[in-house]
Amino acid sequence: MREKADVLKDIWSQIDTIAQVLSQDQDQKTVRNEQIEDLIDKGISKWLENLDTAPFSKDNVNSIKSKSVEILGAMKKCKIAKSQWHLCQNLTNFIEEQFIKKNKFIDSTIVSLLFVLLSFKYHDEILGKEYAGSKDSVSKKTPDEKYTLTFAIPAKEIEFKERIKKEGGLTPDMAGILVKIKQWILYTSENEWKDKCGELFKNPAKEKDDHDVYYIMIMLNKPDDRFGKNSNMIKMYDALTELAKTKPEVKISERQPKESYENKGFYRV
Repeated sequence: MREKADVLKDIWSQIDTIAQVLSQDQDQKTVRNEQIEDLIDKGISKWLENLDTAPFSKDNVNSIKSKSVEILGAMKKCKIAKSQWHLCQNLTNFIEEQFIKKNKFIDSTIVSLLFVLLSFKYHDEILGKEYAGSKDSVSKKTPDEKYTLTFAIPAKEIEFKERIKKEGGLTPDMAGILVKIKQWILYTSENEWKDKCGELFKNPAKEKDDHDVYYIMIMLNKPDDRFGKNSNMIKMYDALTELAKTKPEVKISERQPKESYENKGFYRV
């Protein structure tokens, strides 16, 4: 598991992107849940690009954790909605509170808010057990059933695809890149994968336009809901890095048109 400081750094990019866009939008109701998801996705991708160049110091991390205790108490007094939209809206409003501006806590406060919301200690308490207990349909597992993870990546990432072939599989550092460049994913049982996606890895190359994709299928050594629809970029990054260390079986398709993943259950995280 990664250090808390690393989690804080990922979180910073999420809330910074969301807060900026919401504060600039004249009619906040026009920001749909899908747009919020895209913002989070872009925020995490941007952070991963700069992960090694913008680390927090130890003093900053301790300060942020200390401030989080104060913020937790304040957040308990607010009604935190379970939907993504209301959560982001409430966070944005909270950031605008006068006591925050007065004390010039903006940077550390933004990080702290999400630190509190996403930390394992307070996650259930703030979002509610019902929310935290939600499961993907793929979670209904059959004993000994195998699972797969399929990524659709842009055709322009051909060098990354060739690197996987050269390395003979996925390495931990490549896992982080894959999370960043992926367009769509599908986490499902091996049997369902064969029915829905098997032909994608048998089809000959079909070059259509710049929106074409390559598919990368990874066999999982065990089920992992961190790849499901209700996951997020941080969980997926951790899960895929851990998986890469086990040297899983990997298959790569030929170039395919983007329409090839329609009606197969692919989703964004």
